[in-house]
Amino acid sequence: MSAIVPVLFEDVHYGKIVEQLCRKFEELGVDYDPQMVSSYLKPEWITTMVGDYDTAHDLVVYETVVIPSSGLPGIIAGRTNNPVVACQRRPSVMAQRYDTSSMETSEDCPVLFAFGPENSALAAANILSLSDPDLKTRLDEYRESRIDELGRIEGRDLLRLPKKKT
Repeated sequence: MSAIVPVLFEDVHYGKIVEQLCRKFEELGVDYDPQMVSSYLKPEWITTMVGDYDTAHDLVVYETVVIPSSGLPGIIAGRTNNPVVACQRRPSVMAQRYDTSSMETSEDCPVLFAFGPENSALAAANILSLSDPDLKTRLDEYRESRIDELGRIEGRDLLRLPKKKT
């Protein structure tokens, strides 16, 4: 099965987030393809690009890096039946409010929003793992390592739930 995550972004200023997403996909062994696009200047190009990805691969999970008021996730979702994940940077602790305008999509354009590149990459990988047993195994191992790491930081095993008694 051929699967890919196009990592689509509109602004070079979000390069750090794109790099973090790509590193996480590398770590998990997920095929990805970073592309700078413009939903404002060339929306017709997006239609062609989405059609090309959808035709060339069995499964595509579109990862979009969004800036406030970006319509990119909704534009992608309106042109494909494949999942769309939108990565938004985490709001600063000092922010009085966070601009959620990029989360406003039409009713028929479902988009999964995730704060931060790690959560967003993991969301896309989780979707792909539904049809890729090897990726599911890698994600399980990744989660176990994170639980072990966080447990060591806390000094105890807080993240493992006790087994349910029957």
